[in-house]
Amino acid sequence: MDFSNHLLIATPGRYKIVNDKLEIYDSEDLYDLSLCDGITRGVFNSGSYIMNLELMRQIDFCEEDYIAFAEILAQLKKDIAIKEHEYAYWGDQGFLSAFFLGKIKYYGYPDITNLWYMPFNFCLWYYDRMDKAPWYTPVIVHFAGAPKPWTVKYPYDASLTIPYHATQKISDLQVGQREYYYFWHEYAIKSEMIQRTQSSQKMSRLL
Repeated sequence: MDFSNHLLIATPGRYKIVNDKLEIYDSEDLYDLSLCDGITRGVFNSGSYIMNLELMRQIDFCEEDYIAFAEILAQLKKDIAIKEHEYAYWGDQGFLSAFFLGKIKYYGYPDITNLWYMPFNFCLWYYDRMDKAPWYTPVIVHFAGAPKPWTVKYPYDASLTIPYHATQKISDLQVGQREYYYFWHEYAIKSEMIQRTQSSQKMSRLL
């Protein structure tokens, strides 16, 4: 899709409720006491998003811009925080959500307003709440809220899993999650086979 003069395209990860309807946040919401904490936890998930590099280069963002905003955000959260020791933002997605707020185009919105709709950033915590497969086909899978695939014990090892001495069995995972781990393991095996083939071919050329 076109950026439509936005800086990012991302999957919505949080909505605000307005008149019993789900709506995306706008830049003014950052200064709203009731909304600021949610925004700085992340209005999109940073596991998968697209950056409008052409426009960013035109604006000429630099490191000092991000640092200055982080300091402003820390002061803002200090001024409005209800809890003591409130974090200024929660990790990369919290910071990016606040920094680019109002400049994010959300995939599928407004035609689709559903937190579970994330075909290009399918987070496996989906199965923490759901016991059936999504109604769409995920294109990009994000192993968020679940063990990383290289830390799980499979029936046989791949070179990518050996260094981790994994003890968690794949049978311990939720049923819906397992197929994605098997997909990952299959690619890990294929990757290993390709590497071995390339090494053999290189050795043959040397000989």
